[in-house]
Amino acid sequence: MLKEKILFIIKAFRFILYPLYLISFFFPKKKDLWVFGSHHNRFSENAKALFIYTSNKSQNIKAIWISGDKKLCQLLKKNGYHALYRWSLNGIYTTLRAKYYFYNVYSDDINFYTSGNATLINLWHGIPLKTIEFDDKNGALSKQFNSSLSFLYAFFKPYNFIRPDYVLSSSEIVSQKLSSAFRVSIDKCIEFSYPRTDLFFNLKLSNQLSEHSLEVLNEKILNLKSSQKKIIFYVPTWRSDKTNFINVAIPDFDKLNNLLQTISTHLFIKLHPNDQLNTHNYSNIIFIDSKIDINELLVYSDYLLTDYSSVYFDYLLLDKEMIFYPFDLNTYTNKERKFYFDYEDITPGIKVYEFDALLETFLNLNNLDYTDERITLKNKLWKYQDGNSSQRVNDYFYTMASQ
Repeated sequence: MLKEKILFIIKAFRFILYPLYLISFFFPKKKDLWVFGSHHNRFSENAKALFIYTSNKSQNIKAIWISGDKKLCQLLKKNGYHALYRWSLNGIYTTLRAKYYFYNVYSDDINFYTSGNATLINLWHGIPLKTIEFDDKNGALSKQFNSSLSFLYAFFKPYNFIRPDYVLSSSEIVSQKLSSAFRVSIDKCIEFSYPRTDLFFNLKLSNQLSEHSLEVLNEKILNLKSSQKKIIFYVPTWRSDKTNFINVAIPDFDKLNNLLQTISTHLFIKLHPNDQLNTHNYSNIIFIDSKIDINELLVYSDYLLTDYSSVYFDYLLLDKEMIFYPFDLNTYTNKERKFYFDYEDITPGIKVYEFDALLETFLNLNNLDYTDERITLKNKLWKYQDGNSSQRVNDYFYTMASQ
């Protein structure tokens, strides 16, 4: 009980850890000690894929996953990987000694307050469609990065403002956006593509340390595939206004489910972790746990349905048809966030703007053909399209650490 109270105080008043941050600059760093972490204490995305690769392939590197979730640390250890609880003495000491920090969002995914003089590598979420970080002028992060109160945010959340030493990118045009968003020089945007997409090219990778709920979904999806059922994944982006937008996007779930039954198709819906939805059971509509790593499922889909989620940039590598459903396009761009690209030019698929048109599109799935548009965009955004992203990132920093 006392430990829980202490942790609550630390989380609420993390700025009291500034002395630890100053001390961290004086700790000698070990180049062969790499630490990894992900936002919300999850085991996910680029950091997960790179951690598994480095742990299995780089014998001279000690890769350690850092998390605030003790159960996750135990699971990783049980599977033969190194993992430490962030606020354990060993966890603090290890992150103080580590030279390389690999994370998905901010260094706080690992531990900002122990990161002095470490090399920070932001693997990020992937290719951005919407403005992010310092480029976000009117969205959820605009108050944090672009307002008169920014100095307060910087004091209480310094890890959001510290510039990474490197940002992972996928091509020159993507590097331009990331350089602006993170305020780093473009030569610090390393264009090796994203480790989480490696499993698109090697299905065996999708079975490494998957959560139980994901394994159950995989089995269900594979059963549908063997029965010749079509599978659509609906991955809408998050709205910060907290409105129940999904009921606007899909005003009649019963009607949708009946149509899906008619065309022998199943729709899997994955909302953002910040979204909430009270759902009923439907025969052909399946709601996915929002914490699940979606890339491990997309490889089994036949179509992707989305609006402004950058997940479709990853989906380009699968060369499958996409349906864009920007039912609130004007509202979103006015009240939420702007785009880095012209939406019409950057979306290689059919675009529908209201529910009945969406149903009509489902009835004509076999008539969709945007292959040329997808290939053109893929070649712009993905310098590498080979499933070796983890190897490139690992080799680059292994060479650096060896010098």
